Parts: sequence; structure tokens; C-alpha cells
Amino acid sequence: MPRKAKKSQTKKPKPTSHTKEEILALIEKVSAARAAGATITKALEEVGVPKTTFFKWRKKFSSPAPKAPAKKSRPKPRGKGEAAARAVLDQVAKLCKMGETQAAALRQAGVSMSTYRYWLKKYVAGGAAKAVQGVKRASVGKREPVLNVLERMTENRKKRQELDNQIRDLDAEFEALRKQLGK
Repeated sequence: MPRKAKKSQTKKPKPTSHTKEEILALIEKVSAARAAGATITKALEEVGVPKTTFFKWRKKFSSPAPKAPAKKSRPKPRGKGEAAARAVLDQVAKLCKMGETQAAALRQAGVSMSTYRYWLKKYVAGGAAKAVQGVKRASVGKREPVLNVLERMTENRKKRQELDNQIRDLDAEFEALRKQLGK
């Protein structure tokens, strides 16, 4: 039976052990570096401690996690606001009245179609249906019939809602008359 080769005689250097006070001092140095804005990796490189060791120490000695400095940030304002939206809506309407297509007018105003429709719905009484009346559209080929059907569907939904309201009113009136006759 062949003999096994002996392991090399060179040993890895044993990691130096630290006292509890030294460990706490290293944790404080890392916390100070983090407070100054350094990343955890950079802070640990400065101290010379591996990440895993640091996290074991922190867990063992119950020190809170070093946090990054709090950034003072204000919430960013979203959107252009009502006044700017109305100005763009007016600009697009003027361009459309001058003969521009809606798509060309929106391109000149620098606004997407979805944003334009959203603003119409939000800021114009009657919404998009009212603003679209009389607007010259670019020829859209196969989409034209679809757009016409969608416009008719929108009009029909409004008419249906009006009829539902009339039926509801008539039902209430009918019930009131029935109660009077039942007395």
C-alpha cells in the first residue's frame, strides 16, 4: 500500500486574536468612517478586518449596525403643475385650430399623447371627448376605423349613463306613486 504524501510543513499564519476592547474600538472606527460617508467595504479595508469577521463581531458584541450619514433630501416635485399643463393644452389647441395635426402639435409642445390625454381628463371640463372635437388628426391608416369606433363607444357610454339616470329617477317616481296608491 502506497504511503500518503505528507502535508506541507508551511503553516498559514494564525490570525491574530483581538481583545474585546480592541474589537469594540475597531467597530467604533468603522462606525465613524461610515458616518463620514465611506462605504462599509472601504471602512473595513481601512481598519484591516474582513467583512465576515466584522459582522460576526458586531453580532457577538451587539453593537448596532454602522449607518450611512443621513442625506438631506427634499421630495422632488412631480409634474408641471396645473398652470403649466393648461398652458400646454392651450398651445396644442391653438396649433390644431391653425391646421396642425394633433400629433404635430404635441411634438411641438414636447408632450406625449398619454400626458396630453391625462391633462385633458384632469383639467378640461368634459375631458378628452370635448377637446378632441374639431381637431384635425394625422392620417393613421388602419387605426382610423378603430379610433372612430372608440369615439362612438365613448359617446354611447355617456348616453347609456344618462338613460340609466333617467330610469333610476322614473323608478323612484313609480315607487312613490305606488306607495300613495297602497295607502
